[in-house]
Amino acid sequence: MAAAERGLNVIASDVGVHVINTHLAVRQNAGAVIDLHSAIAQLHLGGSFSYGSARDLCNGIEWGGLNDGPKAALLLFLNRAGFNGLWRFNQSGGFNSPEGKHPKLAARLLRTRDIVKASALLQRLTLFGGDAFKVLESVQPGDCVYLDPPYYPRTPTEFQGYGSLQNWGPPMQAALAAVARALVAQGSFVIASNHDLPEVRALWDGFDFLEITSERDSVNVSSTGRGIRRELLMLGGFE
Repeated sequence: MAAAERGLNVIASDVGVHVINTHLAVRQNAGAVIDLHSAIAQLHLGGSFSYGSARDLCNGIEWGGLNDGPKAALLLFLNRAGFNGLWRFNQSGGFNSPEGKHPKLAARLLRTRDIVKASALLQRLTLFGGDAFKVLESVQPGDCVYLDPPYYPRTPTEFQGYGSLQNWGPPMQAALAAVARALVAQGSFVIASNHDLPEVRALWDGFDFLEITSERDSVNVSSTGRGIRRELLMLGGFE
């Protein structure tokens, strides 16, 4: 978004159909999404439309045509009213994040200016859904690429991908690092993020490392699983 705000040509992709379609709906018809989102929020705040009802209704709507605005509005509501902004879907594609506890929920739900700003910036983006490696085939020398995959798993049970679409375990992590290395060799610029682990440093050997901290685990349902995490930014081609 920051690059688009500066007038640069930006291509964004995600394997998650819900992410892409929600962004497309906001870009194409922000007014309708805002009106629907505001109506949903008012009903919820008035006590006549529960979080669970909104989730069930959202999961019963398929993407396509006139359905896109309502489904996007419901997903935005669920994202803001849900637990710590957790964006999570089950194997069947249904949104399944639990309801959150927000002391200032009304202000959180009714802040529509963010949607207006996002819609304006999205006009400058080219959006693709699907396999990240397919999108990377179009990268040209001089292009700058930011890669933010599901992070290298710290445990066997940690999140490694989106259902059956892609499994971002060690083999996929290695494949992405190899593609990134090839992009740098052709004259492209690469920035990638991941956990700060010995395995990650080994895969991205030869790149510059920038150590950072984040609170990504704030979406962990267990309070013991939350906190500051050490991450890495890998930089290639900037010498």
